[in-house]
Amino acid sequence: MIYTLLLDFEVHKKIANRVQTELVGQTAADGILITGYKSYFVDRLIGQVEAGSTHKGKREGVRIEDAKDVLLNPIDIKTKPPNSRQYVGNNCRVSINYVQVTQYKQL
Repeated sequence: MIYTLLLDFEVHKKIANRVQTELVGQTAADGILITGYKSYFVDRLIGQVEAGSTHKGKREGVRIEDAKDVLLNPIDIKTKPPNSRQYVGNNCRVSINYVQVTQYKQL
């Protein structure tokens, strides 16, 4: 499906809403709680083919169901220093970058 520039925002908003309701709040197979997402993640779900890109090597989108499945039931989990994990599945792979901040003393 090819989207026009006028529809891009509506498509992005629709996918973002699905990510918020279907992925945020889930706990990945290794115990990482998914607390949010970046716009870039939504762009990757939509892909360049669906967004109408015509350049060589354009990336296809990923179904939200496949992203959720790989987070909950990965074939492999690769840790990538310093703060990243990659969940590998049959249909896709999902990377999570996490940062944890702990306050030691009051400034």
